[in-house]
Amino acid sequence: MSRHSAAARLAVIQDRLAVLGRSDVRIIAVTKTHGPEAVAELLETGHLDFGENRVGEANAKYPLIPPSLPRPHLHYIGPLQSGQVRQVSDIFDYVHGASSIATVESLARECARRRSEQK
Repeated sequence: MSRHSAAARLAVIQDRLAVLGRSDVRIIAVTKTHGPEAVAELLETGHLDFGENRVGEANAKYPLIPPSLPRPHLHYIGPLQSGQVRQVSDIFDYVHGASSIATVESLARECARRRSEQK
């Protein structure tokens, strides 16, 4: 990925959505296999929503984002499995899929536990 290609591609998508009158669409930039520099490039344009489907890759990538940039909103876009609930809830802001109802229930319990710890 060249230095300007991610921002240029994002601008094309944003322009197309504007032409269609679709201000209700949230673009989630999937940065799988791209390094923190690609995320930083998009953060510099004001884009905040990023998707990953690998917990380990996200854990390695996002701490490398310069703290001077806005904090990204991280979306877990893979099918969440029960063994990943704690790791995913540590780093991701949103979860878009789960492998089972039991996993959703486990995620709900983990979120409730974290909320009670914050009080």
